[in-house]
Amino acid sequence: MMPQPELMKAAKDIQLDPRTKIYLLLLINIVIFSTNPSGCQLIAKGALAAVPFALLCSTGMWRQGFIYAVLYVAGQLAEIYLTAYAAGAWGLLMRFTTQMLSRFVPIVIMAYYLVRTMEVSAFIAAMERMHVSRKIIIPFAVLFRFFPTIAEESCAINDAMRMRGIGFRGSPLAVLEYRLVPLMMSIVGIGNELSAAAVTRGLRITGERTNIYKIGFGVLDAVFGLWATTAAILFFIL
Repeated sequence: MMPQPELMKAAKDIQLDPRTKIYLLLLINIVIFSTNPSGCQLIAKGALAAVPFALLCSTGMWRQGFIYAVLYVAGQLAEIYLTAYAAGAWGLLMRFTTQMLSRFVPIVIMAYYLVRTMEVSAFIAAMERMHVSRKIIIPFAVLFRFFPTIAEESCAINDAMRMRGIGFRGSPLAVLEYRLVPLMMSIVGIGNELSAAAVTRGLRITGERTNIYKIGFGVLDAVFGLWATTAAILFFIL
């Protein structure tokens, strides 16, 4: 399967090492779900949450970056307002929903950036450089191909059903039968095909493998890594 043009463009615009991307994703997960921030912690959390926005903009995904910024700022403002003024069961429910959304948005966007810009060959080379077991490398290598392929298949099914006049305004059973069932069948087939492709490319071969993809830490890795690490340290010590 050929890499997507957008993925190729992102890879050329900004060369972050795959290990840096994974580190940023893990760090954002740890900080976002740590505690309920207050005061200066909100600033440190905001600085860390700005990392996915900067990465999206640096790869030319301005629209996704703008949507992410609007969702994150709106979620934080709503959380602050509800914490101060909301009361009762409905207020508690709204606060919980807002908190979950404001926490998941940075994580989802960082994962979206990682999947859109991570090349499988680069990921495999980075994991082998870290001497990670191939029992871990192979499933994740298949996973990086799985989600983009499923998204393409879903769009193709939606287009086909739209041409046949089957939309979401119709019967829910028709949507389930003509959209969800074909997608589930495609997921099974795509998973098997990607696994077979991974084996065909020699991922199960024992011994040292060569990789034409050159990886290594650069200036941008240092900048984003230091940015995220500093924000995380300030979050926990403030």
